[in-house]
Amino acid sequence: MTETDVKTAVLHRKLAEHMDTETADALIERLPPDWEQLATKTDVARLGTELRGEMAELRGELRGEMAELRGEFRGETAELRGEMAELRGEMVELRGEMVILGTDLGGKIATLAAAMESMDGRINRRAASDLKTLMFAFAGFALAVVGLFVAVLVSGVPAAG
Repeated sequence: MTETDVKTAVLHRKLAEHMDTETADALIERLPPDWEQLATKTDVARLGTELRGEMAELRGELRGEMAELRGEFRGETAELRGEMAELRGEMVELRGEMVILGTDLGGKIATLAAAMESMDGRINRRAASDLKTLMFAFAGFALAVVGLFVAVLVSGVPAAG
């Protein structure tokens, strides 16, 4: 049995002499396990002072870091604004180029349409001429077949059979 256990047993016996055993048991159960670990008001006050000092130090560090971050943020924001302004300028430039390209494309489309209309007339004339040639060729072929048929009939060639 440790010295603390012996002291606790003696205290329990003395309490039981002055009150009932159940009350003595309840009081002993509520005693702290290690009296050395109990904090005094002085201990708590000293700890409060230490904590307040550490908190003030941390608060100062945090303020410094926040000020540094604000400065970095402002710098990054200014840089981003500059880049955005540059992009806006490039977009204006691109819009101008698109207008020029659109105008140029419109002109080329109009030229192409005029050329197609001109070609359409030539194609139609050429197609009509080719059609006439084909019709005459077909008529000539048909006359040749009829002539051959007449020649066969006139010459009296017996029918195959």
